[in-house]
Amino acid sequence: MYWRNKAFLLSIAKPLYLLTIYNIPINYTSVDIEFCWKGIIKMLNAYQYVVKKIVCDSDAKFISIKDSWNVGVPIDPVGAYQHNVNCETEVRLEKERMRCITEAVPWHIPDMLINSLAAVAVLIHNILPRVDQITGARQKLTGEYVDYNQIKYAWGQYAQGYVRSNQINNDNTRSTGVILLVPKLNESGSYSALNLNTRRFVTVSQIVPAPTTQAVIDYMNNWYYEEKSEQSMTLNKTNEKLLNKKINKKKIKEKEIFNVSRTEETV
Repeated sequence: MYWRNKAFLLSIAKPLYLLTIYNIPINYTSVDIEFCWKGIIKMLNAYQYVVKKIVCDSDAKFISIKDSWNVGVPIDPVGAYQHNVNCETEVRLEKERMRCITEAVPWHIPDMLINSLAAVAVLIHNILPRVDQITGARQKLTGEYVDYNQIKYAWGQYAQGYVRSNQINNDNTRSTGVILLVPKLNESGSYSALNLNTRRFVTVSQIVPAPTTQAVIDYMNNWYYEEKSEQSMTLNKTNEKLLNKKINKKKIKEKEIFNVSRTEETV
């Protein structure tokens, strides 16, 4: 699955219909896929579930894993030029969830937050029960009841939250302005969040939601445009190198033709 120049490996564990998602390099290799598959199998085995078969797309990088695969789970790719229907459906649904979340946020989303956006979209799928089910996939897997009060804040909500490093006996502020991202689903109701002062991910508790002010919107938009400007500069440098390489090749070719023509004249 691709989203804004980022690649993700999305899998679905049936019959639980549990989704897992991994961020992988845009130019991923079979080693990256193998690492993700082993992680999924290990996670399911920890909850006493046995993976009987992996059905995947007919991508050459997926099929090539068979040569070094020693886990004991057969790999069954679909036919040539085809896709796994179940995964293809879920990819479209997850992208739609991500679009809905994006539309609800009043600022442009920096690339640094895309992974958490994908993670929360998958988390929502795993928590909520399907139309024909009573419990969600996560509850079926872990056996733990999900308290919906632990997911009451939307992705991208601005808030003041308590960070452990701030809770010391001095005159510093006890709370930090953060952007709430992914709920931890623990008893304290903690969230993974973005610290706006440091642009680092932190875990916050005792959350107090606050209105998203124009200052916060401007801050996030400026960060987004900074990233785009840096990417544009990198792209221009890359294009410049490719152009210089083509020009050098053309000069070398012209020089070779010139030398050949002079040799023919001499003969």
